Amino acid sequence: NVVSGANIERFAAFDFTALQQQTAGLTLAQPNARNSTISMRGVSIDPEAGVTAAVDVYWNDAVVRADVAFNQMYDLERVEILRGPQGTLQGRTSPAGAINIITRRASLDEASGFVQGSVSDNDGYNTQAAYGAPLIDDVLGVRVAGVYDTNNGGDIENLSTGFDDQEAEAYSGRVSTIWQPTDTLETQLIYQYLDRTND
Repeated sequence: NVVSGANIERFAAFDFTALQQQTAGLTLAQPNARNSTISMRGVSIDPEAGVTAAVDVYWNDAVVRADVAFNQMYDLERVEILRGPQGTLQGRTSPAGAINIITRRASLDEASGFVQGSVSDNDGYNTQAAYGAPLIDDVLGVRVAGVYDTNNGGDIENLSTGFDDQEAEAYSGRVSTIWQPTDTLETQLIYQYLDRTND
């Protein structure tokens, strides 16, 4: 399965857990504040067991922990959901499968960007923006993207204390560069910062 960036934007999938609505056989859960679990085709592991994950997550081909992936999604090229053992293609066993998150990269030949905002019924809003352009045509390009997201979380009221003032806030920024001095050499550098707070 490949979930394109266009589909992510069309269905307003701002959070990683929204992918399960577009992919059969994929279950994404956060059983507690410390752990996140991914189940593919019914195969999963207990995150407290201390064993390797059944589904590995890759961010631009770099292995990341599952809970790193359970964050705001923005300015993505696509998300690949690969079913079955991935030892040959990805280099790790991942017996149930793998998820590869691929961000939009800088371009060497055209400028592009967007600004968008959304509001939700749990006092939430999500603002995203991105812009990329070549600095030197066909040699050097850069892309900058960011997101700010806030809402009332699960909007749950504690009946014993009366506390219902929850807040989930996240902001992130990403800089992508590409440098291609010759036809045989291409270098890409991607830096991302994320800050997430849940009260």
